[in-house]
Amino acid sequence: MSRIACLRIPQFQIAVHQKHEPELKNAPFVVLDNNTEATGNGRAKIFMCSDKASQKHIIAGMRLSEAKAVCSTLSFRKYESQLYQTAQKKLIQEFVLCSPKVTADQLGIFLLDASGLSHLGGENTFCRNLLKAASKAGFTEAHVGIADSAFAAEVASRLKNKRWHVVPKGQDKDVLAPLSIWHLPISFEMKEALADLGIKTMRQLLSIPVPELIERFGLESLFAINLAQGIDKRQPSIPPPEKHFECSVELGGPMEALNETLFILKSMIDRLLLQLTKEDLVAEELVLAFYNDNDKFDERPVKLLRPSGNGKFLLEVLRLSLEAKPLMREYTGLTLAVSRFTNALWEQEEIDEVAGQKKQDDDLSPALLLMLQRFNIRLGENVVVRPLANDQHMPEHAGIWIPVLDDAKQHPVLPLSNNYLKVYSNTKGNAANLVLKQHRDPIPVLVKLNGLLPGAIAYQGQWYRINQITIPDRLSGLWWEKAVYKSYYMAEAEPQQHQDAGIELVLLTEHNNQGKSSWFMEGYYD
Repeated sequence: MSRIACLRIPQFQIAVHQKHEPELKNAPFVVLDNNTEATGNGRAKIFMCSDKASQKHIIAGMRLSEAKAVCSTLSFRKYESQLYQTAQKKLIQEFVLCSPKVTADQLGIFLLDASGLSHLGGENTFCRNLLKAASKAGFTEAHVGIADSAFAAEVASRLKNKRWHVVPKGQDKDVLAPLSIWHLPISFEMKEALADLGIKTMRQLLSIPVPELIERFGLESLFAINLAQGIDKRQPSIPPPEKHFECSVELGGPMEALNETLFILKSMIDRLLLQLTKEDLVAEELVLAFYNDNDKFDERPVKLLRPSGNGKFLLEVLRLSLEAKPLMREYTGLTLAVSRFTNALWEQEEIDEVAGQKKQDDDLSPALLLMLQRFNIRLGENVVVRPLANDQHMPEHAGIWIPVLDDAKQHPVLPLSNNYLKVYSNTKGNAANLVLKQHRDPIPVLVKLNGLLPGAIAYQGQWYRINQITIPDRLSGLWWEKAVYKSYYMAEAEPQQHQDAGIELVLLTEHNNQGKSSWFMEGYYD
């Protein structure tokens, strides 16, 4: 029987920031939501709070402006996925010294193979060594659980007042039985429904016949039953070797001249690009560090606007960084590393058929890309922006500014539609000469949302599944001095339980100032 260890670092994102910035450990500190920028915007929401912040009655989901009103000394940072992933990869390399199989299940949770420890001091010694490795890496608040399954080991790592907890072999089900169903990684709706039925523990969950649970909750209930019995398919695996691209130079004496520095950097870039080319990779971010007698006094990350494998471009970018922020002292050694990289994309360029004809190329020229890089280094990231039309209710929301090199698809933008009915109306609806029968007053309907759009509606005592729905046709303005914010949809729906004919209908949603919506049926086609 295999044994699995789970090492859990609570509030991993908070711990990573505190490791890099020790001054945050003794201050109330929060991490902002991934969808907001850490610019002090009052609309930004809090994703995670430190213990000091929680003591000030600050909670996750609170707006940053509200939290600052509660605690004027609050510190905050934006959510940095790359920073957390890098920290997690470094921890995996540390934990490999304790177990050859290590897998990062999610941020701050690691699964390790804990089999065959009888000749290595036993499982308690393994837990102690694992916690020492985490503490050495800068994460002192870690907890470990060992069990036969990954789920039981993770639950064991959450038991209070213990740095580690070992579940005896073959007893996963017995240990899990009296624990709350809220440990199960199932939907919040299912947990609430089970609680309403009086099912509070995993033992009570297992007492219900499986067919009844599946009929009520679907396959999710079968997943919950397996976990409650200690059946979990997750297993740790051998981590892939970490790719590392770094070049260091030790000089015979001190140096500070820019031209000599660039000469050295050119050789280092050529060497790094040779390694990247062998792996079909290009650089996304560089880190340049300067040393004076083994004392690192300057380190600067240089984020590229676009991935590049062009040595001349990379050298020019580093030159711009040194000119924008000159070195304050001489150095005796330097290190250049590619901290982020990505797969190279190879494309054949167009061949001009007519001599002198200007090639049509949507990509940015090297000169323009270099100019944008200069703006980024001297003024900061995302300072060069472009407007993008956004089909929203009010004029102040009718456009947004996005960085010129960002993909518009990554932003919540609704494209403009100047010919809405022709493009988006369904051929089975009014395009087929059907007549819209409009209700005198829109009828409120209950909807099941599929993302932001309804996936089903309740109408005349039965549920209708929505097969097709248009993008919204928006209406806004003032009607008798009352603000109007409405969106209209045409949808094709069919009954879920009967084989009746489907219907073509018009749905209406009214938006209020609090961002909430009410749904109505405006009419149907006949």
